[in-house]
Amino acid sequence: MSVVFLKVGQGDSILVTTPNLNQVVIDTSPNETVVRQISKHLNYFDKTIDMVISTHADLDHIGGLPSVIDKYKITSHAYDFSTDESSLTREIDRMSDEKRINKINLQAGDRIILDSQHDIYIDILWPTPEIKLKDKNDNSIVTRIVFNEVSFLLTGDASIEVEEFLIKGFANNITNEDESNDISNSKIKSTVLKLGHHGSKTSTDSEFLEEVEPEFAVVSAGLDNKFGHPHQEVIETIKKYSPEVNILDNLYDSVRFETDGIKINVISAIHKK
Repeated sequence: MSVVFLKVGQGDSILVTTPNLNQVVIDTSPNETVVRQISKHLNYFDKTIDMVISTHADLDHIGGLPSVIDKYKITSHAYDFSTDESSLTREIDRMSDEKRINKINLQAGDRIILDSQHDIYIDILWPTPEIKLKDKNDNSIVTRIVFNEVSFLLTGDASIEVEEFLIKGFANNITNEDESNDISNSKIKSTVLKLGHHGSKTSTDSEFLEEVEPEFAVVSAGLDNKFGHPHQEVIETIKKYSPEVNILDNLYDSVRFETDGIKINVISAIHKK
């Protein structure tokens, strides 16, 4: 399986390709740059994407989606726009209807099977229908991609407040009555952590790092961006937590991971901080 954190400037876009060639894009950057980046990692004649997951409706996460819809045949679009609507989301819905893209509403407890033969799946850890937070970033869809012993935790723009909910709900193994739909046993420990909100100091608390226990931390941000991402406080928090964590960014090139479910390798040119 490959997981590529695409170089899209100040925004997020992750391309996942499984052994059965199921292709999933999580977020689609601020603009059409994402189309060029996706094309670099797919066969030239491959114009299909099985699923696009939009973590939330900020421009830097869905701005490029109209271009992706225009250029690729997409089977499903999964999202939770229940708390945010704009001219852009309405245009995306219109295009999705026109292209007959299946629309899926995601919430905590959902599981998306990507490759049944290799038991690769995505667990949706957040948001829950019971809790709606005021900051729209905190309603970001949090996903955990699992392939045997290797996992990727993608937190969108979720803040420390959401991280605390995740710790309480999953690291402490709180279960619900319907255990068939309970994903708490998967916890939040992950091999790779995409730092929340592009490395902003509003995310990535030390307690959260202790529970996730990442080997790699990935920053998705634009070079010399006006927000100063990633914030130095976050980098220092990670180094204080564990100097062994590899901090990678896609400022200069996409960050590509390859894994067989046991071992994991970074095979792209990267820039270490």
